[in-house]
Amino acid sequence: MERKTEKKIAVVTGASSGLGLAISKRLLANGFLVIGISRHPDKGEFDHKSFLPLKSDLSRPELVKKCSRRIRQEFDRLDLLINNAGTGFFGLHEGIDPDAIAQMINLNLTAPLILTSALLPLLRKAKGHIINISSITAKKPSPMGSAYAASKAGLLHFSNSLFEEVRKAGVKVSALCPDITITHFFDELSFGPSNNEKSYLTPETVAENLMAIVDQAEHGVVTELVIRPQIHSIARKKKKVDCKGHAE
Repeated sequence: MERKTEKKIAVVTGASSGLGLAISKRLLANGFLVIGISRHPDKGEFDHKSFLPLKSDLSRPELVKKCSRRIRQEFDRLDLLINNAGTGFFGLHEGIDPDAIAQMINLNLTAPLILTSALLPLLRKAKGHIINISSITAKKPSPMGSAYAASKAGLLHFSNSLFEEVRKAGVKVSALCPDITITHFFDELSFGPSNNEKSYLTPETVAENLMAIVDQAEHGVVTELVIRPQIHSIARKKKKVDCKGHAE
């Protein structure tokens, strides 16, 4: 049975922590009803009457399809889709397990493509907005992270190509390419943000820029936005190089 609401409706993937949670909170503060998709919807201990948690492992294409069917069954339109969930495996490319590469491509690239395809009819109806969270790594060579960079570059190119495809239908498409952002992504990695507050972004800063794109969309579409800290400084940790970034 379809839910009826006068609120604008947003879907956010990877919504239980980090950037996804910051984006969800910002959308809720702006009057959206937010469908938050994550593997562990109770992890963030976040509760709001307009926040609807949806449990799914988006690294499994069959579950992406199941998740999108449920959204289509419950809602007749969608104003905003934010493809945010992602994971990263880093190190020499020959040292990364093939299964890890497949998981990363599935979550970072395949899931947004499938979810967007399934929800486009709802987005067309609302003349909605798709925002894909890519990465600064999509814009430059990334040694020790070549497969991760490839997945994010693919997402960026998908965003730019899709905009040309759907713009006549009134659907907007944007890609955000944030630089290093202080989240749990780096907990198990051999590198991360330094202690200098000007050397990293916060999830709230990225969410603020995202909302600016949403607010601007009535007058023109920001199709691509790169967000960088003022200073470039990365901290190295005493951990293995070939390790995994936090995933949703």
